[in-house]
Amino acid sequence: MLEAKRVKLEAGGRVLTASLSTAVEDGQILCISGREGSGKSLLLKAFMGLVPVSDGFVSFDGELLITESAEYFRRMIAYVPQHLSAIYGDDVFSSIVSTLFSLEVNRQKTATALRLVSETAANLGLRQGVTEMRWTELTMAERYLLLIILAAIQEKSLVLIDEPSAKLSERDTEHVVTLISEIARKGAAVVVVSNEIRIAEVANVNVML
Repeated sequence: MLEAKRVKLEAGGRVLTASLSTAVEDGQILCISGREGSGKSLLLKAFMGLVPVSDGFVSFDGELLITESAEYFRRMIAYVPQHLSAIYGDDVFSSIVSTLFSLEVNRQKTATALRLVSETAANLGLRQGVTEMRWTELTMAERYLLLIILAAIQEKSLVLIDEPSAKLSERDTEHVVTLISEIARKGAAVVVVSNEIRIAEVANVNVML
């Protein structure tokens, strides 16, 4: 379970959240919405211990998320960022998957990772051979969906998904709903930053900043 209690976030001398309290249980979806600049993406970073909270606290499975514990907890988190354009340069997506799953923490899943990504992408109706395309050849929606698939197959306890910098089509939004619902069904806590009504509809908890 992820919990935020009376969290105060500040940026550039401006208070973004004064006293935010929310929680998401394992197997649930939390949707965070709000206007641009309201602190949605910053809150996700606070959930990873990458930015400090000015007041209040964040806890993960009952343990406080502090500077000393943040690196340990991040091993249990999969994160999909908002800005995707230059993350992987001109790498072939399958190479990105192989690199990710060569890390010690993921090594036991290396053999099946590419197959799972390819199968899931095909089930969603993405372009044939999409995992063998270069990052620069993928559309913004394809990049976003593939990274959510990657987050799903890592089987982390907590999955944090920021809204993409480009608006998704109705069809792609439904793909996101399918993926996050499946992640939650398998027992992970999911936090999604999105202003899409359809995503808010499937969430167990909704927070407006």
